[in-house]
Amino acid sequence: MPSSFLAANSKDVPTGRERAVYRFFEILPGFLILTTFGLAALFSWLKPLWIAVFILAFDVYWIFKVVYFSIHTRAAYRRMKENLSRDWMAELAKLPLRQLTTSPLPDRQAGPPPLLNKERGVRSVGVSYKDLCAYD
Repeated sequence: MPSSFLAANSKDVPTGRERAVYRFFEILPGFLILTTFGLAALFSWLKPLWIAVFILAFDVYWIFKVVYFSIHTRAAYRRMKENLSRDWMAELAKLPLRQLTTSPLPDRQAGPPPLLNKERGVRSVGVSYKDLCAYD
């Protein structure tokens, strides 16, 4: 992978071709916006009907996009509220899994949790793959 994909800013990109590619993609959004504004101003003088149709079509596109986004945002919020009100620990207790613990995750600063069973690799905060496949 080229180093320009891993760069946080243009100073992280080495000189040469990769820097030119990085700068091109850095300039591209602003150039496209200014070109759109410039062409809209030019064509509003040369072809005003074309620009009127373009602006109306663009407005309709954005209305549909905003309505779509609004509907899905509200649905996601409603689903999130339902999931927050559900007692997940009770749901977890209903699962037919063996050696399932409901203890909270350990503090991240404390290091990894101790093993319950070193041969099978079962940790105190979860289950192994074998336990997930074994039903009572």
